[in-house]
Amino acid sequence: MIKKYNLLLLIVACLMIECRPSSELPAYDYGKPGRKKLPKMTLLNHNKVMKDILGDPKIEIKTIGILVYDGVNTIESVGPMAVFSELMSVKIDYISPVKGQVNTTHLAIESTKSLSDVEELDLLLVPGGDSAAMHRLLNDPAMIEWIRNTDSKTKLTASVGNGTFLLGKAGVLANRNIALPWYEAERNAQLMNANYRADRYLNDRKYYTAVEGTAAIDLALYLIGETAGIPNLQGAMLDLEYDPQPPTKAGKPLLTSLSIVEKFRHREYTIDGYRLVHNQHISLKPKLTNIGILVYPDFFTLDAIGPLVVLSQLPGAKIKLLSTDGLRLKSGRTHLFATEIYSRDKEGIDILLVPGGSTGTWALTQDKKILDWLVKTDSSTTYTGSVCTGSWVLGAAGLLKGRQASTNWYRAGQMMDRYGATFSNGRYTIDGKYWTSAGVSAGIDMSFALIEDLTNSAGLEEAMLNLAYHPEPPIHGGSPEKTDDLVLDMMQQMYDYVMGPLIKP
Repeated sequence: MIKKYNLLLLIVACLMIECRPSSELPAYDYGKPGRKKLPKMTLLNHNKVMKDILGDPKIEIKTIGILVYDGVNTIESVGPMAVFSELMSVKIDYISPVKGQVNTTHLAIESTKSLSDVEELDLLLVPGGDSAAMHRLLNDPAMIEWIRNTDSKTKLTASVGNGTFLLGKAGVLANRNIALPWYEAERNAQLMNANYRADRYLNDRKYYTAVEGTAAIDLALYLIGETAGIPNLQGAMLDLEYDPQPPTKAGKPLLTSLSIVEKFRHREYTIDGYRLVHNQHISLKPKLTNIGILVYPDFFTLDAIGPLVVLSQLPGAKIKLLSTDGLRLKSGRTHLFATEIYSRDKEGIDILLVPGGSTGTWALTQDKKILDWLVKTDSSTTYTGSVCTGSWVLGAAGLLKGRQASTNWYRAGQMMDRYGATFSNGRYTIDGKYWTSAGVSAGIDMSFALIEDLTNSAGLEEAMLNLAYHPEPPIHGGSPEKTDDLVLDMMQQMYDYVMGPLIKP
């Protein structure tokens, strides 16, 4: 919910004045009864308290580059940016052949550097892409040479999905153990002189590889633990509420019905000798086609992008990012391009979703024009939903009164009480046509459940295999109950500092 760079605001403020007293907000307990707590972080103790909790990095990473290009996989590129952004002091860039707008598989983003702008990176991540992009890049000597030269200077090099074939073409994976997309994995590894391992993600010395799709999130979190250490990883997982609870066990061939796996085998294509399968729309077409996701300055990236990618698998679905403030928006460290201004949309919306954030979300709860639009739009939707603190916006519009609702863990009960709703501690909650999820990554679980509701269990299995959704977090975490007491208290203090003056009664 609260992006990690907001911690920097806390640090700066604490260097100027003592942090605001907790008495500004009513007491609210999280996690285990009787948990340990930190002293109040102030000018005098801040640096020591933070260092005692987080410790020194295991591997110092100052610069991260995510390679992007037209046709790059959205969740494999934007997902890691959302995760790596938890590393407050690290500079992270999207890097593309030409700086500027890049059309990922599901939306347009903006790269901050071109290939020629990059001299050296501590960590390079290479995501995969669609078949046209892979054909183009695997046969682009300049791109392969750039990857090879950049890798020669990195501390760590990582790849997801088809991006691993680019590392293989660059010749850097010979004799390494690697993870690959499941289809013809052993054969494809042999073409790189590498050794296939049936892991979701793994590393062999400085090389980190992951299967595909949503495994990019697991891999990026794993890299945070490997570089910044476990306390930092715990904080990141809590901030992302990464405690996945898929609606069913699926997401890889051994967990998927044989008939569905066989459908994938008929999608084979070959590029540069590698055998791959197209990730396409699922076979079952729902009656509902118009999906609107309301986006606004500094919404949390994964709140919207997770549902966008998952629901885009519905055949015939038209998914619009409806912006409250211009078509070019900033979300954390990602600049992206929305589809339409919310008030200009004339097509009607069958499914409306509101993602969350922090101060930008609170601003929406105070915007009567937007709240009135939500009420009007909701009157004709079949489903209305929210991710994370997006429930605050639905609540402010009066749509959750008397209902059960999930929301971000931060002061969840107090916030739902404010809007006349009852907090449900579920990963996602369904109350009539209203679907609400817990924080950030919970929107992915909810979106898969929505696919099942719109199609059936076979549609769900196909969608989960498409995105390799069988999450394996690097550690247990992602909720107050599973987070170390002192890391939890650090996060609570950070949230209270940023949000307290806004939400206090």
